[in-house]
Amino acid sequence: MPRRTAKPRAWKNGGGTLVAHRRFDAEQTLQDVAQHRAALVAAVPLMVQRMIDAQPTVKARTESLRVVLTGASAISPATVTGFLETFGPVLVNVYGATETGIVTMASPRDLAEAPDTVGQPAIGVTIRILRDDRSQAATGERGTIFVRGGMVFDGYTPDGDHTPDGKEVVDGFVSSGDVGHLDEKGRLYVDGRDDDMVVTGGENVFPQEVERVLEGHDDVLEAIVVGAADDEFGHVLVAFVRVREGSDPPADDLRGHVRTSLERYKTPKRVHVVDDFPRNGTGKILRKELVKQAEQQEPGR
Repeated sequence: MPRRTAKPRAWKNGGGTLVAHRRFDAEQTLQDVAQHRAALVAAVPLMVQRMIDAQPTVKARTESLRVVLTGASAISPATVTGFLETFGPVLVNVYGATETGIVTMASPRDLAEAPDTVGQPAIGVTIRILRDDRSQAATGERGTIFVRGGMVFDGYTPDGDHTPDGKEVVDGFVSSGDVGHLDEKGRLYVDGRDDDMVVTGGENVFPQEVERVLEGHDDVLEAIVVGAADDEFGHVLVAFVRVREGSDPPADDLRGHVRTSLERYKTPKRVHVVDDFPRNGTGKILRKELVKQAEQQEPGR
């Protein structure tokens, strides 16, 4: 087998050029955009953030970009806004799953108006937000996201005892496993996953709601909130945050920032500042690893 190298390779097909590297490097990507006059970049949210961070150093000419396509994991509103401000209205956010295909696409206009949206339904896709009793939720009301479209999900390939449970189907609509809501313009917002919900002191909290508020703090780049087991409350909220270079916000300031926007029980009990989060190969944050860390760490910042 020939040895792979880190040198970029370009394929020409129908007049287009594809530039690929063995590993992602934000500065190299921006240089490639300038050198090859690239029109499209596909990048997971972590790559998008690193492109923002690298541009002040590289100062690449990126006016050739028409679309920067992102997806595969949640992207923070702060990253969306930062990208639009740095590179212009070229970011497109895609939401979907293996079981449903592409569900929504958020255009640059959608993201400029609502940085936390995942956009409007793709062509041929219908979305319903259903309550726990599976009645249809009102506009703005949170519920489980169900999807119907051209991709029909019949179940997982049998694999003995390892076969996953099938997805819930209601009137031909397949559950995405996510919780969200629709706004008056039909744009979808993902508020979290069913299994991410934290019950603390008898109250239900979706971590993503708290994360978005933390990311609205001037010093916070990215936040993840998890539930850690607690003898008194069942679970308590623990926040992990990445902060801007040179910033050192006190934990009380961050908790106070949440308390001014949300109910008191949604305020994290502890806040930990980290350099980065544990991630898989595509940059998706491993929440279960953070839960383990939260339950092992002594109360800190």
